[in-house]
Amino acid sequence: MNLRIWLIVGGVAVGGALYFLPKTHVSNEKSQTNTEQVAKELTSDEVYAHHFGSLDSLTKQKLSDIDQLMENAEGAQRDSLLFQKIKIWEKQNDLLMTGILFSQLAKSANDNGPYLLESGTRFLGAMDNAVDSAERNFAAQSAIQSLELATKADPQNLDYQASFAQAVALTDPAPLKGVSMLREILKKDPKHQKTWYILGVLAIQSNQLDKANGRFSFLNENYPNFPDAWYYRAQVLYSLGKNDSTVICLQKFKSLINDPVLKKEVQKQIEEVKTKS
Repeated sequence: MNLRIWLIVGGVAVGGALYFLPKTHVSNEKSQTNTEQVAKELTSDEVYAHHFGSLDSLTKQKLSDIDQLMENAEGAQRDSLLFQKIKIWEKQNDLLMTGILFSQLAKSANDNGPYLLESGTRFLGAMDNAVDSAERNFAAQSAIQSLELATKADPQNLDYQASFAQAVALTDPAPLKGVSMLREILKKDPKHQKTWYILGVLAIQSNQLDKANGRFSFLNENYPNFPDAWYYRAQVLYSLGKNDSTVICLQKFKSLINDPVLKKEVQKQIEEVKTKS
């Protein structure tokens, strides 16, 4: 059984807790992908044209109408129209396009850090669903750019630093560079929630399950109301064959979420794990 639930729906994480971590595994795939992409680097306009072309006619018309209104829009009106476009692309579960739009919002914002963070984390999520190596490279480069700008906008913000380190770990040919950056954050704040969370997911991706279990256990103890740590720890424990502990973590996760559809799905998983105990 595959225990994993896709927790990001329409670009919105359950409870706002997820950081759009992709499922990308650290491997030689990166270097191969980079080699393939040397001859072609996409622009935002090219990405937009490709994704727009795959939409149904009604959705295309809605976006075209908004684009027409944006030609003479400024300030708050322009931002409102951009948010309308984001909602449309969210319904398409298109993290790449919402990443682009949040980066556009950041350009005119007085406090652009939150928009840059949103943009960068969505680009990271988009890497896993890229249609080809060129698009994946666009998402990776855009994630690095947005998250690095976020750290420059607010150099003391450890959440921004952690997300930038995450991007480095997932895109740099030497992923341990990003891990080292995360460890530096823990020197500043040994209990920094987001850093422990990212380190835990990176450990899963590199198949270091005992290490991942320790990191999510730390989060369970120090942030007991953080649902995602319970869910990811359940994944780890299930992979380690610890079904009873898996059920406990899934039950805790279920108690912390409000989405009735997701609750129902988690309960199905609980029952399935119990049958294997």
